[in-house]
Amino acid sequence: MPVDVRQSPRQSRVKVPEIRRVAGRILKEAGCDSQYLSVLLTDDARMAKIHQRWLGTLEPTDVLSFSQRGPASPAKILGDVAISVQTAFRLRGPRVREEVIRYLVHGILHLLGYRHDKPKDRRRMERFARRLEACAA
Repeated sequence: MPVDVRQSPRQSRVKVPEIRRVAGRILKEAGCDSQYLSVLLTDDARMAKIHQRWLGTLEPTDVLSFSQRGPASPAKILGDVAISVQTAFRLRGPRVREEVIRYLVHGILHLLGYRHDKPKDRRRMERFARRLEACAA
C-alpha cells in the first residue's frame, strides 16, 4: 500500500507517519491497498492556489481530490488528495486529527468514483465514509 504523505508548509498539528498509516488502513478497507495514493497536508493559502489552478476558484477549501486513473496512467495509481490542515483546525480545534481523517476519507471516496450530487449518491457515500472512518480510528 504505497502512500506518500507530504507537508507544505510544515503542519505541526498532525503527524505524517500517523496519516500514512491511517491512509493505508482506509485503502485496505476500501479494497484498493495495492494502489498508490499521494496526500498533501497544507494550509489555506496553498489550498487556495491549488483550487484556483485546477478549478478556477481563488479561495481555500477543505479537501481536493485529483484522480490519476485513465487510459494513459498506470492502473496502480489511485490519485492525489490535498487537505487543508488549517481549515480542519479552524473547524475542530484540538480534534483536528479526526477532521483531517474525515477529509482524507472524503477525498479517497471521490478518487474511487463516489459522488454526492444526488441524495441517493450522498447517502451511499456517507455510509461507506462511516465504515472507512471507523477503520481509521
